[in-house]
Amino acid sequence: MRVTTDRPGDHPTCFCWRGYRQRNVACINFDAANYSSVQTHPAPPRPQRYHGTVILDPAPVGRDAGRIAEEVVTHLAGLVGYRLRVTLEIEAGIPGGAPDNVVRTVTENSRTLKFTSNSGFETE
Repeated sequence: MRVTTDRPGDHPTCFCWRGYRQRNVACINFDAANYSSVQTHPAPPRPQRYHGTVILDPAPVGRDAGRIAEEVVTHLAGLVGYRLRVTLEIEAGIPGGAPDNVVRTVTENSRTLKFTSNSGFETE
């Protein structure tokens, strides 16, 4: 990668090539006195964690979750040596209380889909 930089603190008018895995940056300065000198500078630290939270609209939740998987999760999962955990949290407030058939269906589906043991309905 070739970059020309004139930012404060950088080496003026230099072409920089990032080394393998961006461990070092080599700059060749093109000044009148010595146009072939090579200097090596440590690369800036790379981010090592990502955490993201998003609130989804309940109506198109499948579409939005699929889009998040395509546009965020796949890029993280493609990294070498990655550790990735994706969680989906559902919070529902039901002022009048949930009907028995909904409690039964949601509880059975949650169990089948391997929701964690602390998932379920509460009476407030």
